[in-house]
Amino acid sequence: MYNLAHIRTLAEKKKLKIKEVFQYAGITDPGLRNSIEKQTMSLKTLDKLAELFDVSISELIADSRLKVINEDKIPIVNEGIYKKLVSTQEDLIQKQEILYNTLEKENRDLKKQIEELKNEVKLAHGYTLAAEPPTKLKK
Repeated sequence: MYNLAHIRTLAEKKKLKIKEVFQYAGITDPGLRNSIEKQTMSLKTLDKLAELFDVSISELIADSRLKVINEDKIPIVNEGIYKKLVSTQEDLIQKQEILYNTLEKENRDLKKQIEELKNEVKLAHGYTLAAEPPTKLKK
């Protein structure tokens, strides 16, 4: 879940249209409609938006239903609980980023192994053909 209202506010501060913001993040119009409908967004997209606005990902996913009491966006709920929630969110995001990076690395490694196996098959096939003695013609 992400806070679309806050993303709109950040976009307005940068004098950007929401469509431009999501295009920057690589989301198409149908993707944007789907994202708004389902209130979901990939970690990769959230990371791009956080980079664009120079904020943390946790700020983009903060619950918009919490009322704030000042410019620092301190919610009316107990500040200690809020900080613990943000810390927990940041920990989860960090773990997701580590998992994402690990999966990306494993994907690259698997692609490399596939290419190496293809090359080995090509070499083995080439050696097999070259190793066979030429057939003798009968007269």
